[in-house]
Amino acid sequence: MIDAIIGGAIAAVIGALAGVGTSLLLNYLNEKKEQALIVNDLLVEIEANLKICHSPASAKMWWMVKFKTEAYNSYKGKITFLPEEVRNTLSDIVHTVEGVNTAIEVQRWRSGSGVAKPQEYRPIKHPDYLEQRLTFCRNELQNWQKQHTSKKEIRRVG
Repeated sequence: MIDAIIGGAIAAVIGALAGVGTSLLLNYLNEKKEQALIVNDLLVEIEANLKICHSPASAKMWWMVKFKTEAYNSYKGKITFLPEEVRNTLSDIVHTVEGVNTAIEVQRWRSGSGVAKPQEYRPIKHPDYLEQRLTFCRNELQNWQKQHTSKKEIRRVG
């Protein structure tokens, strides 16, 4: 009878350890999937911003084309897994494009309120270094994606 009790206790301990191990493994896999999703969303946003930089239509319609910052703003507290240089560059990009977006909003307000006439519009040009920083982050995020995700998990960007 004591053997049965000891055997049952050992089985319960082994079962509990297996459950904890499985739980830790599932948490790890979910974290990796979330990181892959974050990187993919940041890449999509960077590609959209690079298209704005390159598009002749954006240059002509500058007051209507704002840069995207939603993915960064959604995930900025969760990107600690990325290298520090990438995190800092992403932060700098968002700071810059939010300034450009604010200037666009001011121009919209000025034209809507009658303060400025359409012929007085001056295009708001993005800083020259913005495209370089966007390209740097795109390349670094693509490298991260290649190193940390399987081919099945990578969704096409763009």
